[in-house]
Amino acid sequence: MFTSKNMNKHRFLIIARVGDTSYHREWLKPSIDKNFDLCLSYYGDSPEGIKNEADFYFESKGTKWPKIKEVIKALGERINQYDAIWLPDDDILTNSSNIKKMFELFTNQQFELAQPALTKDSFFSHAVTTEQTDYLWRYTEFVEIMAPIFSRNALNQCWETFDISLSGWGLDLLWPKLLGYPHKKIAIIDDTSVQHTRPIGTGGIYKYFSPFEELHDLEKKFDVTWLTYQSLHYDGVLKPKRMFILVTAHENEEVLKSQIENIKYFNPEAGIILYNGGDNKEFAKNLNIPICPYSRKIKWAAQARVLWDTMNWLEETDVEYEYLVNFDHDMLFIKQGFEKFLDYAMKDYDCLGWQMLKGSNLSKFPDYRVPKSLWKEWNIWRRVFGVNNFLRYFNPGQTYRKRIATKMIRHLTSNVSRSELDSLFENTKVYGFEEMFTVTLALSCGGKCGEYPDGNVYNEAVRWGNDISLEEVQRVINHPSYYFIHPIKYKKLIKMSNLLKNY
Repeated sequence: MFTSKNMNKHRFLIIARVGDTSYHREWLKPSIDKNFDLCLSYYGDSPEGIKNEADFYFESKGTKWPKIKEVIKALGERINQYDAIWLPDDDILTNSSNIKKMFELFTNQQFELAQPALTKDSFFSHAVTTEQTDYLWRYTEFVEIMAPIFSRNALNQCWETFDISLSGWGLDLLWPKLLGYPHKKIAIIDDTSVQHTRPIGTGGIYKYFSPFEELHDLEKKFDVTWLTYQSLHYDGVLKPKRMFILVTAHENEEVLKSQIENIKYFNPEAGIILYNGGDNKEFAKNLNIPICPYSRKIKWAAQARVLWDTMNWLEETDVEYEYLVNFDHDMLFIKQGFEKFLDYAMKDYDCLGWQMLKGSNLSKFPDYRVPKSLWKEWNIWRRVFGVNNFLRYFNPGQTYRKRIATKMIRHLTSNVSRSELDSLFENTKVYGFEEMFTVTLALSCGGKCGEYPDGNVYNEAVRWGNDISLEEVQRVINHPSYYFIHPIKYKKLIKMSNLLKNY
């Protein structure tokens, strides 16, 4: 049975197999935000009333994906008038405002295949599909059969496969392959998450056939693997934050977890980004914080790339922020109010750091090897920076505004190619280059470089050398310019973090 109220009214279409407990009525509220046509394929026993809620209406028994193929075939050329088509299960709970935003984001980003993330209280099968609140969306290599969104082009390439699996299992492995695994065109959309309301695998269809056998057969026939279900996102776009705190680490997830808890406790509105400085690409992925996709192993002068790589990522993905704060693996916050402090301390500056020194003042450096090593290579780096002198910050706590980061990126990329910069970093022998590279680049762009108040010498809050003790924290915690401590390492960091939460 097929009925149609009218011709296409909108750019977007929802096709859903629905029963008597369907949530599709919630999708229509509030009606003012409805920007889609609704096609219902009903499989229940009491159709009265439901057909009047749809722009296109079908009735038939059977499983979701073969029946959706029949619907698409019946709609014919009309389906090619839609820019995007969503195929959700009927136990997905959301509303028209969220759906409207989802469709608009999908088309604005020119995705081929996507799905809304599942809220944290949802029943789910694959961890990658659950909402990560730090992101607007994340790029993946598959989306689940539960609620996929197809572009017109992607649907035309995939819909013929909808009946090769009665259960649908394995189709979500096949679709990305048919599309050629397009880079940054398959996504989980966190900004428009939906709730999946029923436990996984409880549908009545599973007593008639084995979805596991169907999955195995599909894997064998099309050379895809269920291991894809264990994959995570490979990149994404962060939600805007006034302040991002960049943590560099590569070992001991227990210590990093404690550090993250400390940052969130004292800066609940801040975003956190991890720069993975080691060889283990799986490091910290279970901690559910954004990881800079340009992370690389830190060796010798490569630590100078940490801020640079992260600034580039944020710029490329057009993330809004005010402050980017560099946080070493051996730092902790000791009190709240850091963002407000930055508003005051940086009101006249583009960047801020501890112990700002000019490269020409060798005698004032805590370690004379730092400036001397850069002067030895100055004939190489002078062209990169375009200035006659350089600046130095003590690395922990370096902070940069977005406006200067944008200028820095434009300046450097106009002077040096990416491959040439990679080569320069690979071959440099500059000692402690992370203390000089980023701030000097800010200077070369006309940046106003400032120093933390009372931050011109090592002290009981920030220094090089021995770990900060609890007694020292107690002496500086009320100081108006001290908001974090460095260094505090390993088990001492975990213990201190716990003490600070209860201080």
